[in-house]
Amino acid sequence: MDKFRFPQLDANMEEATITRWYKREGEEVTYDEPLLEIATDKGVIEINSSADGVVRRIVAPENSTLPVGYIIALIGGAEEELPDDVDQENAELLQRYQEPAEQTETPRRRVKKKKRERVRASPSARKLAREYDVALSDVKAHFQVEVVNKSHVEQYVEEKQT
Repeated sequence: MDKFRFPQLDANMEEATITRWYKREGEEVTYDEPLLEIATDKGVIEINSSADGVVRRIVAPENSTLPVGYIIALIGGAEEELPDDVDQENAELLQRYQEPAEQTETPRRRVKKKKRERVRASPSARKLAREYDVALSDVKAHFQVEVVNKSHVEQYVEEKQT
């Protein structure tokens, strides 16, 4: 029995959504035949079967958003016995998948940095801006220059302090 798992299609992929099953339970499928369609943050992708056989069980229905590695279907012989550990394996995977997300979400909510644009500036201007906690984009806008230099930052800080 083949435990067909949600594949990882690129290094950054953590989850995807099943948008459509091409095969139903009880239908035959051949190796490398389109089995389902998934949606990732990069687009919609057709996923092919990893084995020959019969789709014995579809574990995850359409519109399910699941992590990589989740068992989404069982493919095997028509009379082959279904494994009984699939739901437990998936539950453990979901628990591991959700735990790190909960831990990393809390700090992200507390420390929300302002998204800054890339500004052309001299190294000394960057260093001085960091020391005074000044956004180079503010200095650039204030002086309406293409490249911010150290004197721009010094003058900006002096004007803000008075």
